[in-house]
Amino acid sequence: KVGLFVPLIQLLQLDDVLVRLNAVELLTNLGLTHHGLRYLEKNGLVDKMESELKNSRSDPFADVLMPGILKFFGNIAHLRPKQIIIQHPSFIEALFEMAESSDLTHQAVAFETLGYIGVSLEGKSCLNALGNKMVNCIEKLENLIKDSPTEVRIKAMNAFASLIKLDKENQSNEYLGITQAWYNCALGGGPTPFSVLQGIVKQPFTDLRLAVYLVLTNMAKQPWGRLQILRTPGFPEYLLDRSAERSKEGRDAKFYVIQCLVEAGDAKEVVGKEMEVLLREYVRQGPHHVQVQSEVAYAES
Repeated sequence: KVGLFVPLIQLLQLDDVLVRLNAVELLTNLGLTHHGLRYLEKNGLVDKMESELKNSRSDPFADVLMPGILKFFGNIAHLRPKQIIIQHPSFIEALFEMAESSDLTHQAVAFETLGYIGVSLEGKSCLNALGNKMVNCIEKLENLIKDSPTEVRIKAMNAFASLIKLDKENQSNEYLGITQAWYNCALGGGPTPFSVLQGIVKQPFTDLRLAVYLVLTNMAKQPWGRLQILRTPGFPEYLLDRSAERSKEGRDAKFYVIQCLVEAGDAKEVVGKEMEVLLREYVRQGPHHVQVQSEVAYAES
């Protein structure tokens, strides 16, 4: 019964911001499942949270409360993108505002939420239908990916990977067009957007490289992405250079990118037979192959 949640709702009205945050988190966890969401909707708790969202803008603790409230709606929108985006426009408005925040942590939360919504087909369609608002928002990703603290860059790239994720069975022209357009928007839309990823994957930070490999994996599963990866001068050779990746996690992640390129079956048409043979050999040898060099000792006469 809703009576059980009356005290929880009342906690949202208190002056203690930590108590209010805990109340938001509890409601967020309840909304993670379909039956929990149905309960929240049936008893008007989603509308109540939207009121909290609207009121939080004038709240002295808005900077603390807003990310939690957006996560609440983001989790629900992951389950029902179309319904939440249509019925709760104030959520999307607040989300786009936070994506333009000067606070990098808030920006990261906004894009994590967008990625969680946009990972599904329905989510992609709904976000794409927002038109220029979505385009302008995604354009902010480039600075986060390039010029932020490492933790924020990783979150931004993980969100980016979710937005462009598209399994083979769902690769209609419509959805391929969406993911490619978002890729171009997020990485500057210039003549060489791939150079952003190419630069980051060569940096000496394993977690950062793993985030790039996730993006590359989702690109390698799509025709336009394979073109970007395989036709960037020097990059296929970099992927094949086993000495370029020292960590086990990195070698595994890079191997999966190459495996996706090979399994797609069009590497020969994209980059030529010689490179395709090298890619296939890399996959055949596995992620942790070590090239053994024979040494011959010559005795001096």
